[in-house]
Amino acid sequence: MAWTTPSSAIRSNWSARQARHTTSKLSMALDYNDPVVGEEFAQVQTMSFEEIVEECEGFGIPVPPALDDVNAQLMLVEIRLRMSGRMSESETSEKKIPPKTFSSAFDETYWTKPVFQKLVDGYRENMDINAMNLITEYIDDKETALERYEGADYKAIMRKIEEAINAKVEITSPKISFSGFPSSMGEDAVQMTFDQLGTIVSFECTENLEDAIFSGKVEFDDVEAAGNAYDQYDGMDMGVGPMLEIVLNA
Repeated sequence: MAWTTPSSAIRSNWSARQARHTTSKLSMALDYNDPVVGEEFAQVQTMSFEEIVEECEGFGIPVPPALDDVNAQLMLVEIRLRMSGRMSESETSEKKIPPKTFSSAFDETYWTKPVFQKLVDGYRENMDINAMNLITEYIDDKETALERYEGADYKAIMRKIEEAINAKVEITSPKISFSGFPSSMGEDAVQMTFDQLGTIVSFECTENLEDAIFSGKVEFDDVEAAGNAYDQYDGMDMGVGPMLEIVLNA
């Protein structure tokens, strides 16, 4: 498939959309310490933005207009590794860490709605760029997305978005993990916070000196208390550091 859009049009469209969607870039599953990744990245760095767009399009995968040069390079690296069967050597299994602050409605929804995050990750894994662009715009500017994206396929994705946003996480365990309580509270105060929600069976707490926050695990004697902890504290802004994160079924 040939890429026929003039380079100036590519840049103009990209610049215009970048201002509105700076967070719509793909989350690349690359291990930057892997020599395979390093070698591929070194090759891609010598290419122009237009050359990257053309090669990606050759694989049938358009470059999202919101991507900057570096992320477009990383996108092509991942495509090359996947297409050549070398991606398994480069994937990382590190746990996702939420940002300390959210730069857009999309970011906040992604990190605070587990079912939505799973939906997004599925489209990312399949490199469905059209779906990713729709999801990003739907969350950041719903009115525009409804006007721009027409057709049964897009409407189906919109329904999935709404279902994911409004889905309740099934609670199957009385165990939770937490992160984000300020160190200034003290460990005892953190435990007392959870004590108010139900009977605690076990409590673990570790201080992150770099971020000055506590993280740990709590096991209640029933799932209702775990659900209450999630409903009351997940996503709460403590005024310092990252927002509180409560993970169910930990």
